[in-house]
Amino acid sequence: MRLFKLFIRHGQSIGRSTTLHIRNVGKRARQWIQLKVDRSSIQPHFDATYYRSVNADLTGSDEDLLSHFMQDGWREGRDPHAGFSTKNYLWAYPDVAGIKSNPFVHFIRHGQSEGRSANPLPMGLSGQIETGQNLVNDLEKIRPHFDAEFYRLSNPQLRGSDEDLLLHFTQSGWRE
Repeated sequence: MRLFKLFIRHGQSIGRSTTLHIRNVGKRARQWIQLKVDRSSIQPHFDATYYRSVNADLTGSDEDLLSHFMQDGWREGRDPHAGFSTKNYLWAYPDVAGIKSNPFVHFIRHGQSEGRSANPLPMGLSGQIETGQNLVNDLEKIRPHFDAEFYRLSNPQLRGSDEDLLLHFTQSGWRE
C-alpha cells in the first residue's frame, strides 16, 4: 500500500503511467479508497464518546474507535451512536444486509433520503410492534423466565449477549 501512495504522490512527476499501476494494484487499492471515502462520510456522525462508553473492551483515540467501527465494529453489531442500531437496521432492511457493507454508511448516504429509520423496531411476539414501549413491556415480561444459557446451548449457531438471544427468541426463536 505504501508503494501505491508513493506512486500517486510522485509517480506522475517522473513520467510513469497511473493507469497501469492502478490496474495492477487492483482490488486492495479499491477497497482502501472506498474505506477512506466511507470514513469521511460517517466521521461527522460518529459519536466516539458513546462508542467508548458502550464498548468497554475498546481503548484508543477517537480515530482508533472510528477505524474499529469501520473495519470490525459494524460486523460485530456495534452501534456508532445512540440513535442508530446496526442490528435493527440490518434486520429491518434485508436489501442492505444483502450487500454486506456498513449499514451506517448506507444510512448516511441513502437511507435518510429514502425515509428509512435509523433505529427501526424489530418484530415482537405479537407481530409488528407499533411503539418502543411495547417491545420494552414484552421483554420485561419474558426476561425473568428466559434462560439465556439454555437457549445458547440449544442453539449453538447463535452468538451474542444474553440480550441478543432474548431479542432473537422474541422475534423468531419462539416459532422454531
